[in-house]
Amino acid sequence: MMYDFSFANLWDGAFPSETWRGLVDDILARDSAQMSRYTALGQPSSLATSLCRILHDERGIRCTPEQIVFGAGTDGVLTTILQLFSDRPPLVGTEEPGYIAIPQIANRTRHTLVPLPVSDDPREFADALGKGAPTVIYTTPSRQFPTGRAMPEGLRAQVLEWAQRADAYVIEDDTCWEYRFDGKSVPALQAQDDHDRVIYVGNMSKALSPGMRIAYAVLPPQVMEKYRALFSFAHEPVSHLEAEVLARFIDEGHWEPHLQRMREGMKLRHDTMAESLSRELGDIASLSGVGSGMHLFASVENGMTQEELVTRARDAGAAVYGADLCWFSQPAPTGTVILGFSSFDVADIPAAASALARAWR
Repeated sequence: MMYDFSFANLWDGAFPSETWRGLVDDILARDSAQMSRYTALGQPSSLATSLCRILHDERGIRCTPEQIVFGAGTDGVLTTILQLFSDRPPLVGTEEPGYIAIPQIANRTRHTLVPLPVSDDPREFADALGKGAPTVIYTTPSRQFPTGRAMPEGLRAQVLEWAQRADAYVIEDDTCWEYRFDGKSVPALQAQDDHDRVIYVGNMSKALSPGMRIAYAVLPPQVMEKYRALFSFAHEPVSHLEAEVLARFIDEGHWEPHLQRMREGMKLRHDTMAESLSRELGDIASLSGVGSGMHLFASVENGMTQEELVTRARDAGAAVYGADLCWFSQPAPTGTVILGFSSFDVADIPAAASALARAWR
């Protein structure tokens, strides 16, 4: 048996199949003619209206449905956003370590990366921001990927002040906002922005379905003008059927109980994983990101390189993920791995942690 420490997939049975199937059948019975047409342009979809309400209630996001655009996953949304800044110097600042896909996305859109160090000293991030002079920066302030840290309040204020002063924009990827288990609420950066400098990005992959590839962005009014000019004849990347089903799922009251079930299930997996890893590896591994999210970030001090940690774990029946791709301007520190818990059956977690102990001791 291979234990998969995936940090993106959900456990079997997480998706609300029965409810979803009923909504699909009902929509096809009532509105099958729409499946023969393109979605109308120039007006917000029912999904944008429903999502706008969730974002306001859950994250304090200030927006209208007209400001929400969709994409095929976070990668698709980020690619679209960076295309909106083709008329500016092609510099995009990004956290290091940071989201694995950013270097590829920047390469496709012909942007140059400016590293913004994530460390114990927030001044390093602020200094790099001032020296690098990017046009736009990508951040994960509520739960930094991959470390799981929250951006310090003082640095949040500095980032917003910099964006206003430099006529720049901040892409806030509010990844895993659904999952906080320690009671510490971390506000969205967009909710603290008084100058329309934050582009808020989210997705439905973490709480509903990674396979549906539904992500979205809330664009400030001036950025929305660019979007309309560049994509005036583009059709929605989310299919009409999926969008209508999801809107109905939200509007008919299924979203809140589903999200509560997911939070309870994810917390159980988080707690079991954190306890099991502490018991099996507490003397040789330090963890960050505890208390939130879908994965833990581990620094293992046993003399093994990252490649050896991954290989030894696989030989012991455990698939873990090295963090080397999260660094792009310098080599990754040795011994750093990402240990996801989101796809596990809870009963398998202690045995999976034991497999890591056999591999790394």
